[in-house]
Amino acid sequence: SLHVRHERAGSEKVAIWVCLAPQTARGGDIGLKARESLPMVSHLMKWSQVGLLTILIGPCLSIQMKFPNVRPKYHLTPEGGGLNDPNGLFKYKGVYHVFHQFHPPQPPVEWYHQTSRDLVTWTRQPLPQIPCISGGAVIDPAGVPTIFVCPNETSVHIARPSNLSDPYLKSWTISATNIVEGTYKPPSVPGYWDVSGYFGYDGLYHMVVGSCNKSSGTGGYCDGGKTTGNPEVMTLVTKDFKTWKYVGQVWRGSNVTYGPRTECPQMMDRGLVSKDSGLVGLLVSFPYWFQNTVIIGKLENNGSSFKTVGPPEGHILDYGGILYAGQTMYDEDNDRRLYWGWIAGNKNCGPMCANASWGGCALSLPRVLRVNDRGDLTWDIAPEIENLRITPAIFSETNLKLESMSKLQVDLKESNGDSLEILLNLMKRDIGSLSVLVRASPDLSEMTTIEFDPLLGLTVCTTSVFQPTPDRLPSQPSCARAPAMIPVPNSSSSVANIRIFIDASIVEVHVNSRISVTLRVFPSRLDSREVFIVNKASNPIDLNEARIWEMNGCY
Repeated sequence: SLHVRHERAGSEKVAIWVCLAPQTARGGDIGLKARESLPMVSHLMKWSQVGLLTILIGPCLSIQMKFPNVRPKYHLTPEGGGLNDPNGLFKYKGVYHVFHQFHPPQPPVEWYHQTSRDLVTWTRQPLPQIPCISGGAVIDPAGVPTIFVCPNETSVHIARPSNLSDPYLKSWTISATNIVEGTYKPPSVPGYWDVSGYFGYDGLYHMVVGSCNKSSGTGGYCDGGKTTGNPEVMTLVTKDFKTWKYVGQVWRGSNVTYGPRTECPQMMDRGLVSKDSGLVGLLVSFPYWFQNTVIIGKLENNGSSFKTVGPPEGHILDYGGILYAGQTMYDEDNDRRLYWGWIAGNKNCGPMCANASWGGCALSLPRVLRVNDRGDLTWDIAPEIENLRITPAIFSETNLKLESMSKLQVDLKESNGDSLEILLNLMKRDIGSLSVLVRASPDLSEMTTIEFDPLLGLTVCTTSVFQPTPDRLPSQPSCARAPAMIPVPNSSSSVANIRIFIDASIVEVHVNSRISVTLRVFPSRLDSREVFIVNKASNPIDLNEARIWEMNGCY
C-alpha cells in the first residue's frame, strides 16, 4: 500500500513523505495523483495544476523543500497584515513619519505608523488608532502635525498628536469637529474623499480633494459603470485652520482618457518647483490605468482653475502597473519633495504566500521628485538609500566591454541574489540592446529580464512557475514596458544610468531619472539567484561602471 502525507511547516517549508512497504518498493518510478496542486516542485519533479507527481521512490523517502524568500527586507512593510495607500507623510523634530492604510487580520481598516530619522532604519510604531481609509498630512500654522482624516460626502476631520514632546508621536486624537461644515457642498457625489493638504508658496494651506462630476444617477460612487462621471479635483484654502474657503473644482478630466474618478489627489509646490516658476504639481491616481501621474501646470483665476504645462495626461511615475496611490511630503530641512507609493501585485505569489501573516504588499523606495522651470519632471531614489549598501561591492568593474551577442554571469559570491542594488553606467551611443537577467536559475527556465534600448525604451518581464508567460494578467503583469523618453544621444559624453533594486519579490528599475518600472517576481526555485549581463546588440557595449551591492534590511 502507499501512504502520502503532505504537510506545511510554517510559512516557508513543505515536507512530503512517501512510504511504501519494502516488498513493493523496487526503486522504480511511481506515479502519484494529487488531490490538489503540489506547489514548488517543478524543478525537481513533474507538476501540473491537476497534479501528476512522479517520484523516484524507495522504501521510505523524505523530501524537504524550502520556499524562496518573497518578503522584502528594505522596502517598508507592516509586521503583519495587509498594506495599502500611504496616507500621511511629514517630518517632525528630525523624524520622518509615514502613515499608510493597514488591513489587520480582522476589520476594520486602520492606519499603520512607521518612523525613521534617516530614511534608512525604520521603526514600526504602535497603531495610532485612526480607523479611516483615506487622509493626508500637513504641518499647521502652529507647527503641529495635522492629518486630514475620515472624509465622506459632507465632512472632513483632523487628527493631532496627543503628546507633542514625543518626536515619534505615538498617540493621536481625532477631533469631532467637521472642518468643512458650512463650506461648499459640490454637486459631485461623493463630495469629499481621498483628501490631502499642502502649505503653498502663497502662504495658504490647501486642502485637495478627489471628486467627480456625475452625468447621471443619484448618489453612490462614481465608478463609471453604475454611475457615469468625469474625474475632478477640488480645493479649499485657509490661513488659520479655523475657517475654510471653497476655491473650486480646479482640475477636470475626461472619462474617456482618465476613467470616471480621481483617487489620492495631492497638489504641491514647495520642494518640487521653484517659487519663481509659478508652477504646481498635481499627483493623481487613476484606477483605470492603475498608475500614478504627475500633471504640471499653473493655478489661474485665484486658484480656481488649472492650466496644464507639458503633456495634458501628465508624467507617469511608473509603468509597471502595480505602483499606485502614492503621496508626497515636503522635507523642509533638505528643500525636497519625497514620494512613496503602494506596491501591489501579489496575486501570482501562489502557495508561497498562502500562510504568510504579512499581506504581501509594500511601499516603494522613497523617490525625490523635482520639476524644472520648463515643467520637466525627473526623479531619483533618495540618496540615503545608498547607506543600505553592504560594502565593499560584491561586483565592481569599470570600463567593462561586452562583446556582441555575449553573456556575462556575475559571481555573486555568498549572496542569495534576492537583496541587491545593481548600478550600470554606459555610453548610449554604443547601445543596441542591453539586458540584465536577475533572480535567474542556472538553466534560465526562471528569470526576470530587464532590457533597455534607447530607441525602444525599457522592458521588464518575469517568467517562473507561477508566471509562465509574459501575458499581462489582471492586477499583476508579468511583463511591463516603458517608452523611450530620452532623446537619441549624438554625443560621446552621453551616459545612460540604470539602477536596479532587487528585494525578494520586488524589482524596481529606474533609467536616467525619467522612466521607471516596478514589478513583482515570484521565482519558485532556490537556485533562482543568478545575475547575467547580456549584450544582444550586433556591436560591443562599453560599460563605464558596473557595480552590484548586497543590501541591508531597513528594520
